[in-house]
Amino acid sequence: MALSAALPGCSQTATLPKPEASSDQDDFDRVVERLRQIIDDTSPAAAVPDGTQPSQRQVSASAITPAADGKPASATITILTLPAHVVEDAAAFAEGDLTVDPGDDQPETDATAAEEGEEVTYHLVYGETGWQLADEPAEEFERLWFEYALR
Repeated sequence: MALSAALPGCSQTATLPKPEASSDQDDFDRVVERLRQIIDDTSPAAAVPDGTQPSQRQVSASAITPAADGKPASATITILTLPAHVVEDAAAFAEGDLTVDPGDDQPETDATAAEEGEEVTYHLVYGETGWQLADEPAEEFERLWFEYALR
């Protein structure tokens, strides 16, 4: 259905183009972007109280599995939480502030950081109202992240 708008002072009506329907991929990309945004916005401040260990979270997303055989399209989002010491060591090494003697342990790399970090994978399905979590997250803050990202 095309929308029509009457312009003041004109006897003609203009037909406005119908907005294109978004695809499940477009919607998924938007969910991932919003999730990254809310996680970045809720990261700990640079100045944290003594004894508190700030961490860093990284969001990654899988390719969408298309709908088939009566099953809806699905995808996964993984959130990796890295402990503060891993983040600090990697940053110092990248800036050249951390040197390692040949006999010492090497600083954290992406592969070893992932081993020390906590990785949680969330499964999503595409339904009539868009992307939805297949299961409720265990933690309240995770539920709130996805509530924001999925709206």
